[in-house]
Amino acid sequence: MNYLNMMKNRNSCRDFSDQPIDEEVLQRLLEASVCAPSSGGFQNYSIIKVTDSEKKQTLAKLCRKQGFIGKAPVNLVFCVDLHRERRIAQSCSVLPNIQYDYESFIMFVMDAAIAAQTLCMAAEAEGLGSVLIGNIVTNQKQVAELLNLPKQVLPVIMVSLGHRKNKGTVSGKYSPSIMVHEETYQERDITELQAAWKEKYADWSIKPNEKLMSRIGEITKEYFGEDYAAEGARFIREKNWVDPFSFWYGYYYPNHEGLMTPEDHIKFLEEQEMTGYKKK
Repeated sequence: MNYLNMMKNRNSCRDFSDQPIDEEVLQRLLEASVCAPSSGGFQNYSIIKVTDSEKKQTLAKLCRKQGFIGKAPVNLVFCVDLHRERRIAQSCSVLPNIQYDYESFIMFVMDAAIAAQTLCMAAEAEGLGSVLIGNIVTNQKQVAELLNLPKQVLPVIMVSLGHRKNKGTVSGKYSPSIMVHEETYQERDITELQAAWKEKYADWSIKPNEKLMSRIGEITKEYFGEDYAAEGARFIREKNWVDPFSFWYGYYYPNHEGLMTPEDHIKFLEEQEMTGYKKK
């Protein structure tokens, strides 16, 4: 399979078999992952391999109760890691990374994400299924405690990995004609965007029910007012279709019960000493 076909046919696996991953294969995937490019070549990330059944079940609970995480043979938690760099710098140099500004933090997270995606594509080449789990950040503090992460180490993305039970289905994607702009940003005609959106979600088939409508209504009213919420409810019921925007942004993601708030995240960053060194 050539690279383009592999990319086009890959899909996120959320249904793993009980078959274990060969240790030699896993080692090849990890070797591929750490070969990924990183800012400055510093590789400011670490990978925590989790195979213990109890830990996997806890990770599943902490990641919005996604049960398949507990069934995956291996979960790999990618963490921003400045702890290792500090230790090396203290023994081999005079100055560890002192930049913890927005730019640096984004770079750290990108490095971890690039390494995670590199591993996913290597897994595809080896005939394994994988799925990227961004929800690892919803309970970062508890994940850090579970994995015994030291200060200056922060979990940012996870890969659940294993053999597929079935082929799965490829989700719709926008074409380059929608995604790629020449030289500067070009505003697409709305009819072109609508057609592309309908094609992308042609197989989306979630129907309205009281649970969905109640939560979507609450969120819509909170942000846009009662009249807008009422009009939105009529629109959904007339279409008899809960579109992806309404489902993800009106129902799934706003459900933060038991999850960290933005304030919790900021506090945790401070606790993990991820907000920078102070000038003397």
